[in-house]
Amino acid sequence: MEAKKSSYLEMRFLIPKHSAEIIIGSNGCNIKRLHMEYCAMLNISGNVTMERILTVGGFDVPTMVNMLEDVIAGLKRTLTELRYGETDTIGMLLDETEVEYVTSIDDYQLNQILEESGTHIDVFLMCCPHSSERVIRIRGEPGCIASCVASLYQLLEWCPAPVNRCPYNADNANEEYAADYGGYTNFDDLTEQAMDISSEDVNVDETKDIGAKMTTRSSSSVNPESKIAADDPTASCITSKVSIPSHLAGVILGKGGSRLNQIRHESMASIKIDSEIHAEERVMTIAGTAESVENAKELLRMCIRHMCVRVG
Repeated sequence: MEAKKSSYLEMRFLIPKHSAEIIIGSNGCNIKRLHMEYCAMLNISGNVTMERILTVGGFDVPTMVNMLEDVIAGLKRTLTELRYGETDTIGMLLDETEVEYVTSIDDYQLNQILEESGTHIDVFLMCCPHSSERVIRIRGEPGCIASCVASLYQLLEWCPAPVNRCPYNADNANEEYAADYGGYTNFDDLTEQAMDISSEDVNVDETKDIGAKMTTRSSSSVNPESKIAADDPTASCITSKVSIPSHLAGVILGKGGSRLNQIRHESMASIKIDSEIHAEERVMTIAGTAESVENAKELLRMCIRHMCVRVG
């Protein structure tokens, strides 16, 4: 297959509302500066949710990448001054076909891109709501992120064009499932929320279930931001971490996240699957009352048993 011919290209990124405001600047001064300094298009969607779509377009990829680096560097400076926790990430939006192409290539080739650019990436399993796009979150210094984006788009020159592309509209954002598709909530930074859960003191209890090694870690706390089943808002909550083989993540998630959403609904627990790429295991964080967490675990076991029987 020959590489695609040079043509107009758009790079799409999912950013939180506060980042969009910084990029635009007071009275649009910063976005005007970017348009004047770079021969490339930069657009930020106007949405009613906490999410925005940043689009960088043009015919010259190096120029587009330089503009992107300028944008990320400016964001980093301002967010650092404002003391936001996450200042070195951006979520790249790619069609599901393109994500599968990137993640299915030789590990050595992808790892080489990450090593040379000095970045780390997280690939979210769920498509953004009502779209065929998924988020690849890239972490690193501004120049490193820009270099990684350039390398990934160079790699995508060999990817077949998506047949039924359905771009994400941030008006369809869903805060309840934002952590699963790489979106944003009123808390602005999902990474900080995940860190808050991970920082709790935990006790490790290893168990085995249906041929899949599951390591659970639980802790008790009063967490007002956890989804709890009890009517009493002061009810004690716990968090539990469950490790599963990576190949079972898609089984639990289901098409478009439907199976995981059903488990959440039935157990009334909050469930988040980490997005670590190329890991042998995925970590699921379950939060809620002791009863809802146990219900969620049992539903997950039933899901795995059912699929194992079907496969067998």
